[in-house]
Amino acid sequence: MEDNSVELNELAQCQLEVQKWRDAAMRSAADFDNYQKRTVRERANWVVEARGDLLIDLLEVVDNFDRALSQSAEERSGLLVGFEMIRKSIYDLLARYHVKPMAETRLFDPNLHEAISQIEAEGVSSGEIVQVLQVGYMQGERVLRPARVAVAK
Repeated sequence: MEDNSVELNELAQCQLEVQKWRDAAMRSAADFDNYQKRTVRERANWVVEARGDLLIDLLEVVDNFDRALSQSAEERSGLLVGFEMIRKSIYDLLARYHVKPMAETRLFDPNLHEAISQIEAEGVSSGEIVQVLQVGYMQGERVLRPARVAVAK
C-alpha cells in the first residue's frame, strides 16, 4: 500500500509539472501572438509616417506652383499653361494618397492651425482667423500640415 501512495504522490507531482509546462507554453503562445500583432501595427505606422514625410516635401512644390499661378492674367505667359498641367497632376497624386486641403474655418483651432501672427481687424472677434498664409492639408483624418494663419487680436 505504501508503494501505491508513493506512486500516487509521484503521479500528482507529474501532473502538476505537466500543468505548469502547459501554462508556460500557453503564455508563450499568447506572447508571440501579441508580438506579431504589435509588429503588424508598427509596420503600418512606419508606412504612414514615411508617406507623410514624402507628402510634406511635395506640398512645398505645390505651394510654389500656387504662388506662380496666383499672378494676374496679364502676367501669365505660355509657360504657365505647363505649370497648370503640372499642378493638376500633383493635386491628382495627392488625391490618390487621400490628401486634401483643409476646409477653411473662421475660428482658430490649435489642432488644425499654426498662428503665425496676430493683427488688428475691425469687426472680427479675437481668436478668429483673419488670413490663411499657408494652406493646411489633411491625409484622411490626420493633420499632415497645419494651416499657417493670422488671427485677430
